Amino acid sequence: MTHQTRGILAALLLAALGPLGCSPKPPAETEPAIETATPAPAQEPTPPAPQAAAPHRAVPPPAPAATVGPIRIVAWNIEWFPGHKPNATPEASAEHMQAAKVAIAELKPDILLLEEIRDWESAAELCTAVPGLTVHVTSAFQPRPQNQVVASRFTADSTWSQSWQTDGITPPRGYSFAAIELPGRRFLLTYALHLKSNLGTFADNVAMRQASAKQLLKHSSEMLALYSQRGPCAVIIGGDLNTSLDDPKFKDDQTLPSLIKAGFHWTHEGVPVGNRPTIPAKNGFPDGCFDHIFTAGLGKPTAAVKLYDTVSDHNPVVLDVDLAQADFRPRLDPAAGIALLDRAAAAKAAAPRMPAVTLNAADTPGLVAAVGQPAVVKGRVKSVGNTKTNSIHFINFEGVPRGGFSGIVRKDHYEAIAIGLGGELPAALQGKTIELTGTIAIYKDAPQIIVTAPAQIRVVK
Repeated sequence: MTHQTRGILAALLLAALGPLGCSPKPPAETEPAIETATPAPAQEPTPPAPQAAAPHRAVPPPAPAATVGPIRIVAWNIEWFPGHKPNATPEASAEHMQAAKVAIAELKPDILLLEEIRDWESAAELCTAVPGLTVHVTSAFQPRPQNQVVASRFTADSTWSQSWQTDGITPPRGYSFAAIELPGRRFLLTYALHLKSNLGTFADNVAMRQASAKQLLKHSSEMLALYSQRGPCAVIIGGDLNTSLDDPKFKDDQTLPSLIKAGFHWTHEGVPVGNRPTIPAKNGFPDGCFDHIFTAGLGKPTAAVKLYDTVSDHNPVVLDVDLAQADFRPRLDPAAGIALLDRAAAAKAAAPRMPAVTLNAADTPGLVAAVGQPAVVKGRVKSVGNTKTNSIHFINFEGVPRGGFSGIVRKDHYEAIAIGLGGELPAALQGKTIELTGTIAIYKDAPQIIVTAPAQIRVVK
C-alpha cells in the first residue's frame, strides 16, 4: 500500500469516526505542513467546532523494521522537554536534549511514547538517537507546551491527536494515537497519554482522570472494531497517568481499575512497588508509581523501570514484548470498565460534603494526610512571592520550611482577590495571621490550597 493510499484511508477513517471522539485534521493554517517525497493525501474535511483535533503531521514511512520477534516499548515523561521548564534557556535546552539522547540511545526503543514535549521538532531531534526511530504524531495541546508523542521504527497506517471531549467536565490535554502496522499486516493501536495532574482540587483531578479513561475505553473499542476488519490487532496504552494502585490516597480513583476491569493487562502486575519507582522518593515522600503501560492482545508481559534521575523527574517504563508469542486477540469488555467509572461518578455525586478540618500551616504531615479534604489552614504570613511572569503568587507562612504548605493565587484570579482584600496581596497580607479555606491539594510533594476568590482568605489579626 502506498503512502498516498494510507493517507486517503486515514482521511476516510477520520471522517467516519468524528462522532466517536476522533476528529479529522484541522485546516492546514493551524500548523505548516512539512515537505514529503510522496504525493499529498486527499484533502480532509474540516472538523466541526468546537472539538477540533490537535494538529498532526503526515510523514514518509520509515523502512519496515526487520524484527518480527521481540520489540521494546518505552513510555517516558521527560519533564518539560527540552530544558526542564517551559521557558528554558537555549543552554538548558541543549543540555537536556543531549542527556535525553544518551538515555534513549541506551534504551533502544522500537516504540516510544513521550509526554511533556515542547513540539514536533524537539521530538524528531531526540529520535535521531536511535536509527530508524521516526515521529508519527505530536500533539499541539494548548496553552502549555506539554505534548504527547508516538514514535516507532515501524510504519504508521494512520495517526492523529485529539483533545478530550467536554461532558460536564473538561480534562486537560488529550491523547496521541498511531495505528502502527507491523510486518504480516498486524496492527498495534497505540496511545500516548498524560492525564490530569494532582495540582489543584484532588476530587476534581480524580473526576477528570476518570472522564479521560471513559473516553479512552470508548475510542479504543471503536479502533479495534475498525482495524480488526483489516488484520490482527493489539492495543498499547502508555504514559504518565498521575495515579497509583499502591498509594491509599488514590483508593477511590477508578482510572486504572477501569482499564483492568475492561480487560487490559497492567504490565506492573506482580512487581513490588519498591522495584518500579517512576517518581523517585523526595522530600520525605516515598517512591511512587504514576507511569504505566497497559496492553491487550500481547499476552502478559512485565514492565521494568529504568533509573535516569538526571534526565527527568520521572523514570521511564520499559516493556519488552515477544511478538512471536503474542496472539493479537484482545479480549476486552470496555462496557465493564465504563460501568465502574459511572458507579464511581455516581457515588461521588451522592456523597455528603465532608466538614472542613482546621490545620496549622506548619503541620506538613497533617496537611499531606488531608489531601483531597476541605480544610481551614491558619498561619502568619511570612511573604507573598511570585513567578517572574506574575502568573502565580505564593502566600508563604512563618515556620513552614521550603517545600511546605503555601496558598496559590493564579494570575486570572489575582485582581479580584486583591480588590476583595483592599489592595495588593503583599501589602494586604504580609505579617498578618490569616485563615485559608479550600481543598488541600498537593504539587511536587508540597501541600497547597488554590485560592480563586477573596472569600477564601480571612484576616484574623
